[in-house]
Amino acid sequence: MTQPVLQQATDSPAAGTHDPYGSQVAAEAIRLFLGGMPTVVVSALLLPIALVIVMWQSQSRAALGAWLAAIVVVAATRLWLGAEFWRRNPPAEATERWVRMFILTSALNGLLWGIAVIVFYSPESVARQVFLLTCVIGLATGSLTVAMYQPSVCFAFAVPALTLSALRHALEGGPGYIGLALMTLMFIGLLAALARRMHRDALAAIRLRFENLDLIRDLSAQRDAAERANVAKSKFLAAASHDLRQPLHALTLFTTALGERISRPEEARLVDNINVSVHALEQLFNALLDISRLDAGVLQPAVRHFSLRDIQNNLLNDYRPEADRKGITLICAPCDAVVKSDPVLLERILRNLVSNAVRYTERGEVRIDCVPEGDTVRIEVRDTGAGIPAEQHRAIFEEFTQLHNPERDRTKGLGLGLAIVDRLARLLGHPVGLRSAPGAGSCFMVDVPMGDAARVQRDPDRPRDPALNDVTGLRVLVLDDEIGIRGGMQALLEQWGCSVAAGGSEEEAVQAVRASGAAPEAIIADYRLRDGRTGVQAIARLHSEFGQAIPALIISGDTAPDRLREVAGSGFQLVHKPVQPAALRAFLRHARLRRGPDALARP
Repeated sequence: MTQPVLQQATDSPAAGTHDPYGSQVAAEAIRLFLGGMPTVVVSALLLPIALVIVMWQSQSRAALGAWLAAIVVVAATRLWLGAEFWRRNPPAEATERWVRMFILTSALNGLLWGIAVIVFYSPESVARQVFLLTCVIGLATGSLTVAMYQPSVCFAFAVPALTLSALRHALEGGPGYIGLALMTLMFIGLLAALARRMHRDALAAIRLRFENLDLIRDLSAQRDAAERANVAKSKFLAAASHDLRQPLHALTLFTTALGERISRPEEARLVDNINVSVHALEQLFNALLDISRLDAGVLQPAVRHFSLRDIQNNLLNDYRPEADRKGITLICAPCDAVVKSDPVLLERILRNLVSNAVRYTERGEVRIDCVPEGDTVRIEVRDTGAGIPAEQHRAIFEEFTQLHNPERDRTKGLGLGLAIVDRLARLLGHPVGLRSAPGAGSCFMVDVPMGDAARVQRDPDRPRDPALNDVTGLRVLVLDDEIGIRGGMQALLEQWGCSVAAGGSEEEAVQAVRASGAAPEAIIADYRLRDGRTGVQAIARLHSEFGQAIPALIISGDTAPDRLREVAGSGFQLVHKPVQPAALRAFLRHARLRRGPDALARP
């Protein structure tokens, strides 16, 4: 008993193994077979018409007409079967019956062509003999186009058509005709081998397509899962940063107020130690904030032409004391090269590189060099530290990666420095390179475009008036829903001589201002307020309430990228908790200058 065609299509690739794509491959093979059937059937009608034209003068016209009518009926039946299949769209398990009907119509077509060779054979005309055999062999060869998906349909046509052709030539007798008959039968075997090989390759291609589709779906699912994990991480960092910054912000305000009130050296040292710890915590939070701001895309480079000398001096001044404490040498070769970049962001990149070099170098030196190379300046930060294995050169630029801190010593940071370097360098378009090996130290390189010395912007010398730092008498509205932070801010501002109105909500803030009898000259608002309101919304309402655009500062511990984008789009100044007193005083000084020239004369 022969194996059903559908079962042939669902055979697994390897014997004894289950093919999870078997039914899908079989259904797709039938679909492709039927999709190409109309073109094959219509094209195959050209040869019967040509045969009738060629034989019209030499054969019975009635026989030719009857034969052509039978060919057309079979072709129409095949077209109808294809249309019905697509209309009914049967399930995969019901397609075997349809395939068998196509095999039957193909066999009928092959039988009709075999009969044509026998009936219309012309012993007196070699040309017509060749024409008949060419038609049959051509149609058999053309059937390979459908044999890729259903080889049985090809066999159903080729076997009767070519067998009857071989029989008719054999009946002529003679070595030539006998040889031609044998070659025709051999051609059936060749077709069978080609059909099976094409069928196997076609099914493998279909199976590969389904495997690729599943692989794409798996990769898409993994990508979506990674994106969800990244979003969850960002939300967690934002929430944790906000919640932890709140008490840290209040602590900063109270210690600042306390430090300005005490005078005894012993107590002042205690406050200084507290401030050192607060500053260390602030540095850790700022690293998280930098990552969030870069991911949010709210940092926009301010590119200009400037000399590297100022950055070099800053790096030496800030990191030489730490290097001296560790007994290592910090060297910075003088360089007056002019580059084109954002000086603040470039300095941040170099600070992270120098900070890491000093932190992880136990003996020897850390060296900063500038090497002009064509239209770029290569800035190199070398150290004599432990070095980095080649397989870790990419990993160290990932978040929270620290190779030489297995004990997770927080004095060595969070492992975000090089992640920030990588993001900032890509933002600025400055390639970052690394040469390092275990025991041979490390050399980080940043390539910066060469600048134009004639376009270096120099800040004019401006007289500094001590009175500009005085914010006495400035009316400030503080809006924060946490009592501790609101109290700490009020205590610090009042100690600076400001007149403070405070509230935990928009309504309380409006009532406090009305009780004071004068509109505020500056607003300091937390980003997150009660009832889902934000500082951006609250400031907009207060501006409407007082009928003027009052200088406003938003304070936030939130590092979520969407929050950063919202505040950046509002146009209000944003600082992150814990707020340093210098930044707070700078904002108030700016707000006082906006009151007008006479403001400096007020008590």
